[in-house]
Amino acid sequence: MRALSLSWALAVALVAGQMDPPPRAISDEQVRNAIEMGRRGDVPIVQVGTILGVSRGDFNVFIEGPIARIAGAALSAFRQYKPFDSTHVTPKMKEAVYRVIFKQDYDSASYRSRPVGSVKHVVLQPRRAKGMDGVIQPLRENVENGQAFFDRFPEGEFDVVIVTENEVQKFNVSPKQRERVK
Repeated sequence: MRALSLSWALAVALVAGQMDPPPRAISDEQVRNAIEMGRRGDVPIVQVGTILGVSRGDFNVFIEGPIARIAGAALSAFRQYKPFDSTHVTPKMKEAVYRVIFKQDYDSASYRSRPVGSVKHVVLQPRRAKGMDGVIQPLRENVENGQAFFDRFPEGEFDVVIVTENEVQKFNVSPKQRERVK
């Protein structure tokens, strides 16, 4: 009886918006496929906002999904001759969230000509949207370590928007790049 009342209380809290729902996770089959990708050295982290592999701004911006996260961990283990299978995959690794990774490019021409300032916030926004239109806020972010986590992307083509002390920079994610994020 106590377990039933606790379950009911949790359900009421979720519906009332007092508690976040448990994060979605990828399937066991997807986990096995990601580990095999890592074994092959195939880690689908996608760099965005580039022309011919060179960043169009003051940051190098990458997006990884849960498949890339697991494949990267597997690759790292295999390169060190350590075992890695589904028992090594944590619930956090399996969360169906996307990580945006951004690192300041100190070699960019614009960086050398003016100060960029520290990063204050990162959002995702549909391409060519204005102001706050269609903005997706991160689930969590750690701008000091160059990371922001999102549970979804905007519809269609979109930008990773990095807000610094001094300016806003947008890094385009093309439909082709979007498809490669796993």
